[in-house]
Amino acid sequence: AAPEKQKEPMEKTAAPEKQKEPMEKTAAPEKQKEPVGRTSSSSALKPQPKAEATETVADETLSSPAPKAVVSVVRSSKVRHVEGRLAHKSTHVEKLPKLSTTVPGDSNAFQANKELAAVVLAVPGGQIGVFDLNKAGRLDTDAVPTLQNVASVMDFVFDPFDSRKLLVACDDARIRVWKIPKDGAGQTYSEPDSYLIGHQEKPNILCFHPLASSILASCGYDCRLYIWNVNTKKIAITLNPVKELLFSMAWSPCGQYLATISKDHSIRIYEPRASCGPIKEGEGPEGSRGARLVWVDKERIVVSGFNKNSLRTLSVYNTQDLKQPLSVVGTNISPATLIPFYDPDTHLLFLTGKGDHTIVAFEYVAEQDPYLFEVTPFPCGSPHQAIGFLYKTECDVKQVEVAKGVRLCQATIEPFTLRVPRVKTEFFQDDLFPDTAVAWEPAMTADQWLSGGNKAQRTISLRPEGMKLLSEGLKEAIPVAKKYQSYSKQYKTDQEKKDELLSAMVTKMGDKNESPLPQSKQDGVDSDEWEDS
Repeated sequence: AAPEKQKEPMEKTAAPEKQKEPMEKTAAPEKQKEPVGRTSSSSALKPQPKAEATETVADETLSSPAPKAVVSVVRSSKVRHVEGRLAHKSTHVEKLPKLSTTVPGDSNAFQANKELAAVVLAVPGGQIGVFDLNKAGRLDTDAVPTLQNVASVMDFVFDPFDSRKLLVACDDARIRVWKIPKDGAGQTYSEPDSYLIGHQEKPNILCFHPLASSILASCGYDCRLYIWNVNTKKIAITLNPVKELLFSMAWSPCGQYLATISKDHSIRIYEPRASCGPIKEGEGPEGSRGARLVWVDKERIVVSGFNKNSLRTLSVYNTQDLKQPLSVVGTNISPATLIPFYDPDTHLLFLTGKGDHTIVAFEYVAEQDPYLFEVTPFPCGSPHQAIGFLYKTECDVKQVEVAKGVRLCQATIEPFTLRVPRVKTEFFQDDLFPDTAVAWEPAMTADQWLSGGNKAQRTISLRPEGMKLLSEGLKEAIPVAKKYQSYSKQYKTDQEKKDELLSAMVTKMGDKNESPLPQSKQDGVDSDEWEDS
């Protein structure tokens, strides 16, 4: 009977078999694959497509761009420490009229060259104020020439080869061509020199060709792209319409290609003289707040935009393959789009946005990933509306100024410079100042370019007369070490060192036997006088 009583514990040990139901309940979420809109922690366990996984990794990378800045710290660079300086207050143009705040974000809202600066004023009728940068000090508002455009200003740009020709795009679908006279102080001009008529809706972006004179690209709200011959006031080339409004466009350094980025996040590369449609197309940044692009060499562009988290990003693309960017570098979170300015001589990319206090800079290195390396930023101390850079000939190379520009503040126009600190400033820094392109002179005419011509701009040296090259000075300053030169001297023994030391001491003290003592020169007392009387 004893073994029969021991059956009860065995049955109790078998009781846990009834706990299979909770296990089945935990496995139940596997059946909940049909609901799509519901999000839960269990959905993270489901296998996701590889594309979504790469997007998650990309977002994590963009949200923490700090590790990429570490690369620039340890990397050897000749322009890592760029020093920004604001010019003295005596060079500022002060007491500006009230500025307009209705200029679209696609426009830079500020244009400047070595002579003039143009700004949209908060005056009805789309008035643009033109200021002489060579006349610093407080402005006399009655002596400022203004251009009366009648319609609201969408964008405006100076002719790169004529410092007194300004083209203005207005919301009446016309592009006005203004010639600003030198003796026009205090006058308001209401009739432009000519009109460019062709857009059905308001044009929003104007872009001059960098090499050919009088070649202008324009796009508008009608999603049409035109290449104009400003001399004949006619459309020379009509490109295929785009699907969405363009944010930005830029000519390549060789002048053969035109890059655009639109509101549908598409990057398109055109060769206007060969085809009306894009020859390359790809996806740009995902953000919808705006974007800008700039060419950094003959095949690559940098796109300034936003990601899904509103982080401002810089994406490097190869125009031969626009499927995905070569690299993406995050900067900071701000609603203003970063406007890029690239210096091909130093490979420095300067960026700033409306309302920013700082001009950030990156060095572009074509051979090293991620291709953009942050250098020392320039904190300006106060916010600015926009900035503009001048030609390289305006830089003082003796002070190692690599860039010079002006920034538009609330009521002032302030010049600034960016320089690279160097020790031997008496030499011409030929590693920082190669022969620069004469960007203020056209390489060819509009007819030559339209007929298929390609020609590069001539270059000049910025080296002042009589200034030695740094590369030559270093060769003269560094002596050539001879082989085994450090072992040519013979070593001395301890006794020889002691003898030299004693000899030096004796030479310093002099020979005491030859020079009599002072008391021996005095007259003494005779011996007879010492005897007692």
